[in-house]
Amino acid sequence: MSLPILLVIINEYVNLFYGFQRLNNWKKFTVAETARTNYLGVLFMCLRSLVSFLSICLAASSVHEASKNAKNVQKEMLEKVIDSGNHTYCNQLQLFLTYNSPVIKLSAWGLIWFTKGIILTSLGSILAYSLLVIQILE
Repeated sequence: MSLPILLVIINEYVNLFYGFQRLNNWKKFTVAETARTNYLGVLFMCLRSLVSFLSICLAASSVHEASKNAKNVQKEMLEKVIDSGNHTYCNQLQLFLTYNSPVIKLSAWGLIWFTKGIILTSLGSILAYSLLVIQILE
């Protein structure tokens, strides 16, 4: 992917981190209307960031999984074509070249590779760092 995806992911990280920090002080909120509105706004921003982050990661990881499945099918086709004997060298060369191409992996500017494992890893790091900051500030 590219730089805009990286910036969107960083924005979602920051929004989640900010949401966890602000929602930690829910006991300190008074019953005033502005505090309640602020609380709901922060909650909405945090949930929107979570849904956006999960949808980007799941869509990108599904592309990676589909590319791996296509690579396996190409391998099976190449083996069947070679074993059958009824082939032209052009078809065999074309299948061989597509088989040697790398698997598609989507990334955020080459820094973050989107797989299914990144979802739990990133959410765990956001929670760990927000708890660390909460403990330092208190």
